[in-house]
Amino acid sequence: MKQQKGFTLIELIIVIIILGILAVTAAPRFFNFATDARISALQGLEGSINGAAGIIYGKSVINGTNTAATGTTEGVSVAYGYPTADETGILEAVSLSNDWTNEEVTGYENGTPAAAVTAIAIYSSAFDAATVTADWDFTEADASGCYVVYVEASRDIDSSGTEPVLGDISEYQVKRVTDQC
Repeated sequence: MKQQKGFTLIELIIVIIILGILAVTAAPRFFNFATDARISALQGLEGSINGAAGIIYGKSVINGTNTAATGTTEGVSVAYGYPTADETGILEAVSLSNDWTNEEVTGYENGTPAAAVTAIAIYSSAFDAATVTADWDFTEADASGCYVVYVEASRDIDSSGTEPVLGDISEYQVKRVTDQC
């Protein structure tokens, strides 16, 4: 009589099923595709905002409206040549799809109320709006969420907090927050 060597068919099937169960439960820990996709979407949005702001600013320079506190360039509301942080400003310039939601926020630069800035937070419609704070300090190290903040250009204020400093126009800012994606 011959002695068999190897596994039976039943044993092989059981081992394959166990390996399949382990792979399904362990794979999401190693491959975080959803987070990477959300971060990539925000990077694309940030690039679109920078590109649109640059184009609008270039057209504002040509039109001579880049030093005015308010104005319109190519149907886009501008402040000092850059799109404003609202529906008729940066959102018009970027032409976002319905996949994105926005919320206008007012923040303080370096925690100083005299240096209040106007901004708009843009996030995916699938994300939770609760991560976007309405009173935001743009230099906080503990910022959390999954969104992009666009801060419109403004004129710098002197140390008394009342008079604009001549010639000191700050550019727009874009901040991408991804730690809760």
